[in-house]
Amino acid sequence: MAYSSISHSGSELQGEENVIGLKSTAQKPAGQQPGKTIVLLYVLVALVVVGGVVIAVGIVQSGKGGGDESRGRTETTWGEGSADDDDDAHQGTSGDVVLKKGPNSVVLSNGIVAVEFSKSGLIIGISYSNIGNLFEQARSPAWMGDSAESDGGEEDDSESAHFVVMDWLPGDIAPPEEPDTAPYDASVNYTTTTTSSSSRGNSSWSIDDFPESLGSDHFLINDECLYDDDANSSSGSAQMPPLDVSASMPGRRARTGGDPQKRRPPRRSHLGYYDMVWADCNVVRPKHGCAKYERFGADEYRRITSESNTDHVEISFVQLPGKGGQGAPVTIDMRYVMRRGESGFYSYLIIDHEKGKPEIHIGELRLVLRLRPDIFTYAALADNRRRTMPQPGDLSAARSSPLEFKEARLLTNPVNPDFKNEYDHKYHYSADIKDMIVHGWVAPSADPAVGIWMISPSRMEYMGGGPEKQDLTVQVGPIILNMLHSGHYGTPAVFVAADQVWRKTYGPYFIYLNGASESVCSGVKADRITDCLWEDASSRAAVEEKAWPYDWATSSDYPSKGSRGSVSGLVKVEDPDWNASQSPFRAGKPGNSWVGLAAEGPAGTWAVNSNGYQYWSQIEGDGHFLIPNVRPGSYSLFSYVGGVVGDHVLQQKVVVGSEGDKNLDVGTKVVRPPRKGPTIWSIGVPDRSFGEFFVPVLNPRSPWPYPSTGPDRWRNYGAWLTYKESYPESDPVFDIGSSDFSRDWYFVQCLRPRPQERGKRSTQRGSPYLPTVRRINFDLEDPWPGATYTLRMAIAGAHHGAIGVAINRPSNTPYDFRTPAGGRDNAMARASDHGQYLQYEVGIPGSKLLHGRNTIYLTLDSVDGRYNYVGYDFIRLEGPG
Repeated sequence: MAYSSISHSGSELQGEENVIGLKSTAQKPAGQQPGKTIVLLYVLVALVVVGGVVIAVGIVQSGKGGGDESRGRTETTWGEGSADDDDDAHQGTSGDVVLKKGPNSVVLSNGIVAVEFSKSGLIIGISYSNIGNLFEQARSPAWMGDSAESDGGEEDDSESAHFVVMDWLPGDIAPPEEPDTAPYDASVNYTTTTTSSSSRGNSSWSIDDFPESLGSDHFLINDECLYDDDANSSSGSAQMPPLDVSASMPGRRARTGGDPQKRRPPRRSHLGYYDMVWADCNVVRPKHGCAKYERFGADEYRRITSESNTDHVEISFVQLPGKGGQGAPVTIDMRYVMRRGESGFYSYLIIDHEKGKPEIHIGELRLVLRLRPDIFTYAALADNRRRTMPQPGDLSAARSSPLEFKEARLLTNPVNPDFKNEYDHKYHYSADIKDMIVHGWVAPSADPAVGIWMISPSRMEYMGGGPEKQDLTVQVGPIILNMLHSGHYGTPAVFVAADQVWRKTYGPYFIYLNGASESVCSGVKADRITDCLWEDASSRAAVEEKAWPYDWATSSDYPSKGSRGSVSGLVKVEDPDWNASQSPFRAGKPGNSWVGLAAEGPAGTWAVNSNGYQYWSQIEGDGHFLIPNVRPGSYSLFSYVGGVVGDHVLQQKVVVGSEGDKNLDVGTKVVRPPRKGPTIWSIGVPDRSFGEFFVPVLNPRSPWPYPSTGPDRWRNYGAWLTYKESYPESDPVFDIGSSDFSRDWYFVQCLRPRPQERGKRSTQRGSPYLPTVRRINFDLEDPWPGATYTLRMAIAGAHHGAIGVAINRPSNTPYDFRTPAGGRDNAMARASDHGQYLQYEVGIPGSKLLHGRNTIYLTLDSVDGRYNYVGYDFIRLEGPG
């Protein structure tokens, strides 16, 4: 966990202070000639000096999404002058939003927050209050515990940064036995040679600790350099020049352990960035086969607002469509906005697929912010979901062990012993998008304490999947994720056909910063500062929700509030089991009942179609609803209601805006849940969740992110592994009339590991797992032999979950009915109580039913994967109609 204690300085400096207001520790080498290119070794903090001026990182990049070099294009709109003589580099007055642009970076500042971008559009610095750069200084190699999929995306191995391994010379004093206890000052001397120049210099830094997995005889120094463009233009990518480095510490000396060109370049965080997983072929999940990972890098830059506007500045970084199969066939427009007096900045993304472009499947789209791990230690995403987090080094091989689920680790030797034996994985912190308004991190040890938050007031508009679509928020890193689209929990890819004209705006969203020095939290005691900053961020989120849709957005792709419409009406439910006194409609407040506008289609298609925009509103206690701020267009009006099963279309076509009524009242709409006859018995609550069923109390001796006895204990990793302990010999039996589903119905139907014979691997159909069988016993008087009874099953989540249904005979005989192997949501293993909603209706001839005791056998029949499961929402037996 060798984190630097000095702040990253990646922008132009005026003397020794850059435009973001951070101090550089680099020293100008003696005898430097003007105009010469000098290459400084980056020691966790990347500094590059050109003609005595330090400029931004991100100049040399190879690999997808890395800017113009990786794409063979030129950024024709980027000025070549310095920030001093750039037209945008006016000084302004106090509180003005200032745009300062140099040859390789641009900074937006309003006197409260300063944000620095590389010319390829990466966010390389955020400065706030007295805190320097809030970002992580550099991506570390494997000992930091990060892997290619640690944050849900793919990593590109072809990065330009290099790590130089410094070996301690024989006889030197070894690093201390407890390297985490204190930082150590160090300095490095370097010599590097390109085809046109040779440079020498010195830089100082601080090392917080040494990576345990490297041993005690060497450590790492991150190195990122300017290269001779002429020497590398023919190859299209920069090569590591010869580099001779020596370093010293009190009582220690070190020298480079080999040619840096032979070192495998590590992964780099690139601090803040947009990226995408996409495919150009028809795949179920664009993460395999022809799938590609791309981190966006701009080909063009422009200022959107006029130079005279000092209240509001908007800039754009545009990545052009790839050619010849290289790069995604879409235009990516990354927008950033800063406003006077705002403690933060806005961003939004526009994707454009033009006619003539090949097809694309977008599996994942996101904004990633990687923060400084030395100070950001506390994460929050809800009032009841806040905590101090493990450190990134805790996920290393030296401090944790892998689990069967690839994103999960068991913390065996964490830095903070309170986390010992805790399970960690990123899905612990997933949330429904209806609840994903604000999430972020706090640096309680910073002086002053500071918080950084992602506030998304309109996520349901652009993300797709409905109110209870789930996705990632924060994770150990520390990382803030703004998921714009993903396949998590079973959502299909956004598919755009060849030649289809498609354009979509994602956002805007607000990156908000707050601190202990502000009036709202000034004077708050240290043990309350995280609460205060979270409460302030939640209050600011409410302000942003009220302000949406923003009236300042300049893009024609973002309709103003005045050009949007609304849809209102009244929902009534007609069903024999509908209990008006206990329903959400009569609770006096919105419940788990929603009305939404989405692309025209049959019931439930809103959950799988993410190409367009969606608008959802909770149904009020009296059944009324209002869906405001709807973009002009044609939609279907959908609904689902807590307390009854099914998805419902209230109106097949609703036209809003310029093509119809701007504020449309659709009148009274009636929800009639699917039903063939009266209820004989039922199990569960139709709320699109399996969380109300039996979840065993987890091992209280282990620390859990969620209390082992709490109602959300199903969120903890491996909760489903208690099945074998709960039912060691046989599967559960549910007796209608005496069993209680909260006690006797295990929350998921999962597989059972097959007992292993000594010296043999026993399998069924090549699987080491056995099907499990749920038995439902019930009594029936005088069934009608010539009538049809109906078994109705609503499924709250499933992963390859084929259910074999057998009536009054053992389940190992041919089934009376078998469902498809439905679902691909993996919600059981991904810390959730719901995923893809499915419905099955099974007709049962009355001749198969007996007078007296009957048994229905439900068998999880798909045994091809350890995470196969079915999570029932509600089961009902209906009599003849």
